[in-house]
Amino acid sequence: MIIGISGAARSGKDSFYLLLKKILGNDVAIERTAFADELKCDIRPLLLEKFDIDINSYSDKEKEIVRPLMVSYGTLARSIDENFWIKKISKKVEKEQKSDIISVITDVRYQNEQEWIKENFENSINVFIHRAGNNPANEDERDNLPFLKKNADYIVVWNDFDDQNINEGEEKVKSFIYEKITT
Repeated sequence: MIIGISGAARSGKDSFYLLLKKILGNDVAIERTAFADELKCDIRPLLLEKFDIDINSYSDKEKEIVRPLMVSYGTLARSIDENFWIKKISKKVEKEQKSDIISVITDVRYQNEQEWIKENFENSINVFIHRAGNNPANEDERDNLPFLKKNADYIVVWNDFDDQNINEGEEKVKSFIYEKITT
């Protein structure tokens, strides 16, 4: 099974994954993947050398500072090859699928990424997450989110929470598991 998660920045895509993993427990093999992980690997040396920012452990403030660079770099790669980031993670995801691991891609941000999941994996679910009061972070998100939401297989709407009270989203994830995984 492969689960693609879409939503605006800071909507809780990784929180959804963490709750899913927690609720499913150790009996289910589940792995997180993100297109942006590959992007971060590429730009991490530059940010460390020039700005002493470690993209693997940066603050929310640093994340907002770095976001335009990440978006620009991602856009540059996509302009050269629309499937650039898909190609970067496809082998990992395909290997997980052959090993009966649930692959969760926590940053499906474009139509071709969502379509790649639907068209290439028989047992796939695209989830769209909306956090109340959370707006798109940039023009790309404003343009792409309506399509991603319209074509999602499951929509989660939840209120704002942080790492300290992440469990408030547990019921939403349990509903998803009941409706989409156990049926």
